[in-house]
Amino acid sequence: MKPIISVINNKGGTAKTTTVINTGEALSRLGKRVLIIDMDNQCNATDILQDGIGRPLVKSLYDVLDPRRSNESTDIESCIYPTVKEGLHFIPNIPDSAILGPRIVLGGEPALFLLRERVRNYALNNFDFTFIDCPPNVDVFVISAMIASDLVIVPTMAGSKFSLNGLVKTKAFIDDIGNRYNSDLKFLKLLITMVRQPYINL
Repeated sequence: MKPIISVINNKGGTAKTTTVINTGEALSRLGKRVLIIDMDNQCNATDILQDGIGRPLVKSLYDVLDPRRSNESTDIESCIYPTVKEGLHFIPNIPDSAILGPRIVLGGEPALFLLRERVRNYALNNFDFTFIDCPPNVDVFVISAMIASDLVIVPTMAGSKFSLNGLVKTKAFIDDIGNRYNSDLKFLKLLITMVRQPYINL
């Protein structure tokens, strides 16, 4: 299995981007080919992954998710860039992709499947792992990500009641998407982040 994994939580600050990048890099060090898709128009993953690559980011997730483009005119390979870490690649995002949300809504259910139709097969054929770094909400971008995915990881901040509330809502959302759009979608695990070691006075 070469899984496509969405990393989501209906709350910011739970280390979703950190989880995606660190896990992706760790797997690439083990000789795996890894693709990271930056689904968040805050573009934090893009800002980190593009550092040092020495080439402009001409195409991005905007080109992948724009409903006005036909599948035939969408060249996925040209939207994927190598990072400075061998085996680690990414599809960048740009802030302008925020305007695609209304277009996807107006495009109806077929527009929700654009990421699956345009990226999934290429990712499965060319990468060992694909991680989708999702925005901190449950909007159409997160729906699109889960429709394209096999598994979901939910990072949750240790000791945070608000993060736990986000987990409950996110798990219900995963079940809804699985029941309606993607019967193969599975909740992989809850990942506790930002755990502080207790201070021990020796």
